[in-house]
Amino acid sequence: MKTFTLRDRECVLSYYEMKVSKILEYDPVPDEVIGPYRYLQVVMARGLFKNWKQSVFIGFDQKMMKDIILPIIAKLAEQNINVTSILSQDVLEIFFHNYDKKEECMMTHLC
Repeated sequence: MKTFTLRDRECVLSYYEMKVSKILEYDPVPDEVIGPYRYLQVVMARGLFKNWKQSVFIGFDQKMMKDIILPIIAKLAEQNINVTSILSQDVLEIFFHNYDKKEECMMTHLC
């Protein structure tokens, strides 16, 4: 990241949620049992103009709310990374489902 230009630091946050097995796991470092969880949430930062991506949040059984997203954006801003937009899993599924039907997913630029 230190060699990235300002343009290279433009990014999009994408949010994914997936169902996971309801199992318990033992973490020996803090000596605790983890789980069971039903859903895993992941937020990825992806370069808009340069090909890069980084996981910036992993959580379990949480709804993605502004009290989770805003601190992520603030931490990225501390690294001079500018978040231009946020995409949810639903938006991505709709876009890629309609990708072959370009006339249905194209929008006219308003400017």
